Amino acid sequence: MGIGREIDPLERELHTDQKTGQVRDGLGNIIGRQKWLMNVDFSLDSTDQEYIVNAATEEEAVALVDELLVGEAKRRQMDLGAWFVNVAAPVSKL
Repeated sequence: MGIGREIDPLERELHTDQKTGQVRDGLGNIIGRQKWLMNVDFSLDSTDQEYIVNAATEEEAVALVDELLVGEAKRRQMDLGAWFVNVAAPVSKL
């Protein structure tokens, strides 16, 4: 058996919220993806825009919003320029 910390039996219990689909361990920690609120500026002709994406980390949330913005630019027959994240936080912490 390897050396490591002893795992609390509650950490092994997983519970899924039927409304949100979030999975938590017995200690209440979120496991895997959760909803992230992303407020971004991406165009000079519009105000900031908010997106909610399912991601495990802020980096994954940023990558998902980038994909959404690239798609929006293509629909407008434009190229996506620079864009900036104003707020990035798990919805559960807001």
